[in-house]
Amino acid sequence: MGSVVLEEYELLGDPKYRAYVTAIDKALKSFDNTSEWADLISALGKLNKVVSSHLKYQVVPRRLTISKRLAQCMHPALPSGVHLKALESYDLILRAVGPQRLGQELFLYGAGLFPLLAHAAMNVRPALLSLYETHFLPLGERLRPGLNGFLIGVLPGLEEGSDYYERTDKLLLDVCVAVEKSYFYGSLWKCILCNPGIRQAAINFIVSHYNRRLSMEDQLYVIGTDIDCMVQALCASLQDSSILVQRSTLELLLLGFPLHNCSLVYGDRVRVCTAALGVLLRRDMSLNRRLFAWLFGSDGSSTISVVPSPESTGSSEPPPSPVPDSPEPTHATYFHSHSSALLLDAIKCLFSPSTSRSPVLSSNFSVLWPYRILVSLMDKPETSFILDDVLIDVFRSLYIECNLGTVTKSHQEKQVNRSNFELIKTANLLFSSLEPNYLWEYVHKCFQGACECASSSATKVPPQAKCSEGNKVAHVGAGQPSLIEVCVLSEFLLEVISLDTYVETDNLPALLQKVAKDLEQYCVSLSPEELNGALLLCLKLLSKVQPTTMQPNSSAVEPACSPADSLITSRLQTSEKFSTSCEEELSLANLISSCTLSFQHLFLRFVELWVLTDAIAVLNQFATALISKRAKKDDREKELHGLLQLCLLQEEGGDPYQSIELPQVPPRPLENADIPQIKLQVQSCFSKLKDTYATLCQLLVELSSFPASLGTLKAIFFDVDSPRSADEEFLPNWLRQLLMISCFAEDRDLLLQTLATVLDLLGLARTAAVALEPSFRDGNRSLSPGSQATLAMVVVPMVRPGDLRAILERTRFVSLAAGRLWGLLEPGASELHLRSVELLQLLNNLTPEQDGSCEDVLCRALGQ
Repeated sequence: MGSVVLEEYELLGDPKYRAYVTAIDKALKSFDNTSEWADLISALGKLNKVVSSHLKYQVVPRRLTISKRLAQCMHPALPSGVHLKALESYDLILRAVGPQRLGQELFLYGAGLFPLLAHAAMNVRPALLSLYETHFLPLGERLRPGLNGFLIGVLPGLEEGSDYYERTDKLLLDVCVAVEKSYFYGSLWKCILCNPGIRQAAINFIVSHYNRRLSMEDQLYVIGTDIDCMVQALCASLQDSSILVQRSTLELLLLGFPLHNCSLVYGDRVRVCTAALGVLLRRDMSLNRRLFAWLFGSDGSSTISVVPSPESTGSSEPPPSPVPDSPEPTHATYFHSHSSALLLDAIKCLFSPSTSRSPVLSSNFSVLWPYRILVSLMDKPETSFILDDVLIDVFRSLYIECNLGTVTKSHQEKQVNRSNFELIKTANLLFSSLEPNYLWEYVHKCFQGACECASSSATKVPPQAKCSEGNKVAHVGAGQPSLIEVCVLSEFLLEVISLDTYVETDNLPALLQKVAKDLEQYCVSLSPEELNGALLLCLKLLSKVQPTTMQPNSSAVEPACSPADSLITSRLQTSEKFSTSCEEELSLANLISSCTLSFQHLFLRFVELWVLTDAIAVLNQFATALISKRAKKDDREKELHGLLQLCLLQEEGGDPYQSIELPQVPPRPLENADIPQIKLQVQSCFSKLKDTYATLCQLLVELSSFPASLGTLKAIFFDVDSPRSADEEFLPNWLRQLLMISCFAEDRDLLLQTLATVLDLLGLARTAAVALEPSFRDGNRSLSPGSQATLAMVVVPMVRPGDLRAILERTRFVSLAAGRLWGLLEPGASELHLRSVELLQLLNNLTPEQDGSCEDVLCRALGQ
């Protein structure tokens, strides 16, 4: 522009040029007095007359003002006559300035010309195209500074079926050659990215001029000068609001970017695939067909896959040969070889939290979209298998989105919950489309995998926690989850997933059983924090498990029949329903019993590893420390007689609870000489494991509180009261260990926690025995199918009736526990007084009325 200004300054010395300037000023003033479009035509005519009289001057005076007036005359609301007259003015001016000066002043005249074609009338378009062909095309590379505006102005003329389609297409091709192909396509991709209005025409232009016989490597100019800009333009087009734009973009992907021979790097392919998955939300068959054709390697119009050559795959091993006349295996082969990993990473990108989501996605992206997209992908057998690899990231995304911002002020919690409602609802739609057992089997697979990973990384985990403080859930795409993360996500899923009755009574109990067995197997390799998290998960699972029930008086509308037939049919149906219900409940009860056994073994293992210094020696001391001597011979005979009755009843199918009698033992004097002085020492690491131990004890109590019907309980105890092994003939080892710790532990926290657990377990067993005894002793109350006695819900105690009787009659537990609790009431331990008194009261209530062991200890202590 400096040379232009200097040249204009020199021309001002020419009197004729000064007259030219004066005439231009006079013509421009006529624009100020226009009130209608006819006045504009008159003013343009005056301007044209002045310019045509001075064509020898290449420097047009007042050119900035002239360009503004001409641009105003190109307004779409003005009639075509004004547009044509203004185009005459442009033609005269551009003819005067010439190509060299037009390249320097392109921004002045292009601002008015470029927007016209999209709104021009049919009689205006030929004149405008002629202007482009005459004055802009000869510019060559000098057109580059205004090429973006030129393309935005010309591309709307590419309307298929219009009279000027071929002429506009030829103009663009000539411009492409004039400015150099790579630069032309680079500008074209920029226009596609920034201007949604011309996307369809631009994509169609690229598709129509793409040589299908050549690969993209042979036509690299199509990529343009900036590959990142091209990728962003493709992503923007795939997420365009117009289905036609999306369809054309998918066609371009099929032609120029097949996955088996794609010129894009892997990261760019992931970005494009992420954006392409959004078309599934349209539920449009034409879009879905093209998308899956791109993923499966077909041409989009047939089901025959495009099998790439080994050289084009970029892999050292060629893909398996397809089976002739079997397109589905070919699709699967292509997908596994070239698309599966890409699709997985694209889905993970979709499920990334909103704070770190890729800028590839449009601003109107909704957190609900990934779940709906995944539901659509599940409809295809070839793509449904990816759920195994991406489901953990779905859990992570749901957890992170629901907990995003929940640490802010409390008054915002309700608003956060409302915003999460739709997200949880949509996620449940995805989960409900899966098989009920698949979801929870997947959770167990993750849990087992995390346990195996912990087992392989260390043979004996020290008591320090593996995980640092902070977020326990990793980011989306973090790979295999840790055990703590699996537990946190599983507890979260139990809260947000809508559980049906089948899941509560079948899948969750099975999951609890598997988790219990895994904990029993891998507890040695788990850190305290991991073990505590797993136990908390078990508590949550147990709280969600529901027992099967059947209403005794349920009836349905049936056709009329005779009273006799009706009675027979009713009894048969009731018997069948009862049989089915009993089988289901027995299956559930067996699962819970298996879980109970696993957690009992886990308790023993936990005590051995992290609580007592020598747990095996403590078990060996049980007989001498807790078992009391028999005072009378007739007590022994009475017990043998009771055992004989129990065995006879089991053989005859009778009732074991007829032999249950609450202990009727006269108070015995306590012989201090028989009680050894035992002090159980705890390991140094136990101070960091108190929460884990408390959780394990709570789980034992919760398992002992699981409800079941009366009929099921009877069947359970017939099986459970089977003879034990020789080493557990008197009491099971887990119960022995509990009793020993509750009587001889030196650590006060350990003592109180264990004693509270023992009293809870014994209290539940005693309550169940008291509640059941009248029902079994009443001979008139039958356990017929559907009867109220059969369907009555009771708890299944972990401590057997015989074990309860043995503890109260044949051990020193009551007196020793009372003595330890009384010792905690010393003045220096005021913080333990309330808890100790509560446990003393529970202990006293647990002992039979005739047994005064607890009172004896208290009275003897008060008398000292």
